[in-house]
Amino acid sequence: MGEFKDGIACVAIPITINDSTDIAISISSPIERMSEKQQPIFARGMAEEIAKLPASVDVSVPVALIV
Repeated sequence: MGEFKDGIACVAIPITINDSTDIAISISSPIERMSEKQQPIFARGMAEEIAKLPASVDVSVPVALIV
């Protein structure tokens, strides 16, 4: 899987703020450091960190990524 440039991998997850999905967060890396098999691991890691934000911050990510 390539990105804008060959040899670059990227994984992104949507972020819901106040019940509206307006943004996403992503990680890009050389493919050697983030293979297609590893991409779900990176996505779950991002989702888990976002889920740790305080309840006062009305932010969520798809539940399937946190499981």
